[in-house]
Amino acid sequence: MSKEKQHAAQVAARNFIINNLPAYDSHTHIHDPEFQADYHSVIARAHAANIKQMLLPCDDLQSCKRTLSFHASLSAQEKKLVRYALGYHPHAAEDYCLNNGYAELVKLAGEFSLVARTSSDNSADRFVSDSGKPILAAVGEIGLDYYYDNSPRALQKRAFYEQLAWAAELKLPLSIHTREAFSDTLDILQSAFKNNLLLSSPGVIHCYSGSKEFAKRLLEMGFYLGFDGPITFKNARVAPEVIEYCPLSRILIETDAPYLTPEPFRGERNEPANVKLVLQKIAEIKNVAPEEAARVIYDNAVRLFGIN
Repeated sequence: MSKEKQHAAQVAARNFIINNLPAYDSHTHIHDPEFQADYHSVIARAHAANIKQMLLPCDDLQSCKRTLSFHASLSAQEKKLVRYALGYHPHAAEDYCLNNGYAELVKLAGEFSLVARTSSDNSADRFVSDSGKPILAAVGEIGLDYYYDNSPRALQKRAFYEQLAWAAELKLPLSIHTREAFSDTLDILQSAFKNNLLLSSPGVIHCYSGSKEFAKRLLEMGFYLGFDGPITFKNARVAPEVIEYCPLSRILIETDAPYLTPEPFRGERNEPANVKLVLQKIAEIKNVAPEEAARVIYDNAVRLFGIN
């Protein structure tokens, strides 16, 4: 692509980002060190792009603890835009298992306002404290990752299942990471389902990269599928087929910022405002108006994670 065409594409993308369509970035890491120098500006751009809410998941004990200082540094208006998920990523499963991760999570959760659901109705917040504490809206990101295998697989499975059980105790939805591990992920989720450890709308498979066949099984259990910047890449093949198959009512959009930046900004640091470009691509694949896609997908996220 010529520099002129690239510039034109970026101008068009920025124009689409700054519109009145509501969006919910259901997975972003703006509390991570990559944003330490300018997260206030990042949040301001998200607000200008009509990003109504952002869910900030954690991946290890350090990032879980960091949410507390991050939230304390936000203005009252900024605090209205963020909710949190606590959990150990599969990369940190060994630390979870060897260093009493369950107890650490339980202790940290006491510093949050819990947004629990009734078992029969995920549609409304049952309790939101006005204490000014950060709001815990999910458990995540948890799961399995056999691509890197940064933790032994047996420990990944243990950490995953124990955190599933914790989420069931809290009646919180899940934000699940799975990479090159779909068969074992499905086995664990089916076991949890049989043991009544999943809510009627149990959560989202974050950055879904599996097949249509796996998607079918997950949708049958009530899960949402989350999609990110890679669906905008020219070499995307499987994800568009899954998006065509998946009902719009079961799709969430996310950035996974600072990673997975969509076209035409690929190569730059990602941020929540760019979730609008994922929305745009889903509308294109589903052959629906962006306004319709925005309304349905936004409502999906509110049903699952709530909104301030």
